[in-house]
Amino acid sequence: MPAATRPAARRALNRDEARRYDPLLCTDAAGAFVGMVRMERVVEQLAVLARPPS
Repeated sequence: MPAATRPAARRALNRDEARRYDPLLCTDAAGAFVGMVRMERVVEQLAVLARPPS
């Protein structure tokens, strides 16, 4: 998820306001559904990525 987190968050925030925080559907390279990610998880991962290295 880390590599795709930033672009996925950007796309989600560009959605209509009413759907902006709906879960994201995840697909594999072939476009097949593999799962869902809640926006809360996306925000948590963005926070982890923003932390300075320790």
